[in-house]
Amino acid sequence: MIPGVSSVHMVAASRHHDGRVDLFAIGDGGVLSHIVQTSAGSASYTVPVHVSGADLTSISASVNNSGAIDLVAVDLKGVVLESVETTPDANTWPAFTQIDPPGTVVS
Repeated sequence: MIPGVSSVHMVAASRHHDGRVDLFAIGDGGVLSHIVQTSAGSASYTVPVHVSGADLTSISASVNNSGAIDLVAVDLKGVVLESVETTPDANTWPAFTQIDPPGTVVS
């Protein structure tokens, strides 16, 4: 269970360069929430923040070459979306944007 997020359907995790773990959870209604460890190795996490109100069905998270967390998601219509953390460790993401034409299968 992720504190503050009800009925978690999908979880993705990534790690900051300083060792803190970021957890992303899709809860009821496809809402994406985010929490991050307060310090590396801690059992304490920040208060959940909604990253997206979109109807998401799956999410992945990875750190890119710049050190920012890159989120890739799929919505209920099968559209692949992306949002990249504004700067490393900022814990803020702009709105998701579509990265593939609708109906395209990415292999």
